[in-house]
Amino acid sequence: QQAFVRRKDFSLARKLLRQPWEAGSHAAAALLGSLYYDGRGGPRDYDEARRILEIGREGYDGDCLRNLALMLERGHGGPQDVDAALELYARAARLGQSVAARQLAQIYFLGVHDRKDLAKALEFARLGAELEDSECDVILARLLGAGVGGAARPAEALLALRRAMKRGYLPAHHLYGVLHLDSKGGVPPNEAKARAAFEFGAKAGHPPAMIDLARLLVEGRGGPRDVARAEQLQ
Repeated sequence: QQAFVRRKDFSLARKLLRQPWEAGSHAAAALLGSLYYDGRGGPRDYDEARRILEIGREGYDGDCLRNLALMLERGHGGPQDVDAALELYARAARLGQSVAARQLAQIYFLGVHDRKDLAKALEFARLGAELEDSECDVILARLLGAGVGGAARPAEALLALRRAMKRGYLPAHHLYGVLHLDSKGGVPPNEAKARAAFEFGAKAGHPPAMIDLARLLVEGRGGPRDVARAEQLQ
């Protein structure tokens, strides 16, 4: 059945996944529920998607738990239940579902649903970083640089960013530049490194990097002054 999903024959995938779902397969529920949720292979149907995913509420399939948590968080296909969503996200994350770890890190870091908790953000950012999620590496770097959970740890923060940078994650390049430019979180100032990081992002069309690179070009920081190029970036 997964082969038909990969081939984007979503209509056939819906039909083929129905039987294993009815037999109790949580993996089939994760796939089938996502097809109904996204409207692939037929009409979008939140109610049916949630009904399909409910089979996995007490199970151990990370994808199924994460998909159900998303519906509970957003109130799609039934009442919103943020507490239940957070519980299911956490279970999914601990089963190795990196997107669930990222969503929890973001919720607790940003205070979504009035649930700001930097200690929990650190916990799930670390977990997501172990699962090679680049956004979790960025959140982890911010938390470590701010001294959440103890004193500021600039070396660990930069290490987390370098992991994400190796994957080409542009927000990581940008934050790497910001930390070196503003000397935040105990990172030694280095305008040349900041400019190089912004250059990487600007070449890839990353707007925050383009804005910060333009500022350095105008001010002649980290390299030669180049007002003409700065104007092209803005």
